Amino acid sequence: MSTANQLEICNSTVTYFDTTDFLSTTLHSMSFFQYPSHIFGAIVIIFHTPHGMASVKWSLLSLHVWSSILDVYWSLLAIPFVTFPYMAGNGIGVLSELGLDTRFQVYLSVTIVAVLVATMVKVYENRWFLLARNLKKWKKIRKKLCLIHYFASCTYFIPLLFFVPYQEEAVPYVLKQIPCYSVYTKTVPLFVFTLNPLPAIIVVAIFASMQIILMTSFIALTVKILAVQARRNTSSQYTIALHRKFLYALIAQTGLPVVVVFCPLLSLFYLVPMGYHNQAITNGIFVSVSMHGFLSTVLLLLVHQPYRMATLRIFKCRWKVKTNVRGSSFK
Repeated sequence: MSTANQLEICNSTVTYFDTTDFLSTTLHSMSFFQYPSHIFGAIVIIFHTPHGMASVKWSLLSLHVWSSILDVYWSLLAIPFVTFPYMAGNGIGVLSELGLDTRFQVYLSVTIVAVLVATMVKVYENRWFLLARNLKKWKKIRKKLCLIHYFASCTYFIPLLFFVPYQEEAVPYVLKQIPCYSVYTKTVPLFVFTLNPLPAIIVVAIFASMQIILMTSFIALTVKILAVQARRNTSSQYTIALHRKFLYALIAQTGLPVVVVFCPLLSLFYLVPMGYHNQAITNGIFVSVSMHGFLSTVLLLLVHQPYRMATLRIFKCRWKVKTNVRGSSFK
């Protein structure tokens, strides 16, 4: 089929949802309510965290900051336009306008997600450590292990950067397989990170699985400690109930956005091995990932009672809220 005929077919089949215009417009539109919510969430944590929650204040703020960074990076700085089943495309955000190397943008995209998950693990570890008490051996090594975890999160993807194919050969090949790319975007040059993204996806999946195992382990240990304390009456039932309430709120804050946002990423395990290409689906996946920080912020303000009450007071809501703040003490 001639190039002219192929382009004619592309022009008749490609929809607005396949294009870079859709991706950039959608993400920029989302930023109008995402960024103010991130700033508001940080203000609430910094200025409206009760004294009894001082032990978790900075870990919650760190988690909120990294969630916000992910949103800002994906919806403004990078805006990755990726086409599968090949890991190819380019950034259409501010960093590309500034001329930042696309490989480094890919590295930052993956690393920010990894550091965010590592921060989630740290939050749950901190909760367990504060409840367990008297963990002298763990106290000696926890900071070192934390640094190792963050270091691994920042470096595990680096080896894959050295296997980027020669663009002179890879770009024509991908354009031949995906001839509608020039219709998806009129001006964005094609960059091929890899012709076979399955190894990269497997590496990311393995590392993510390790982080999830760590996270669930600390959650399980925390639940176990609370059960032991309840059985031995080492803490009042009221205090134990508060700790459980906070743990469940934390799980909702971190878990629901992950389920809602990152579940679409699982479709890549079908798209890539099957060699299936649908740019609209891929664009939708990246839009969903960019919603993570916003969803996390909304849940932060909803599920934690002190932050919910502070939000209602700030907006002078007339709802009837309980003013008894003794229900938020975590020491």
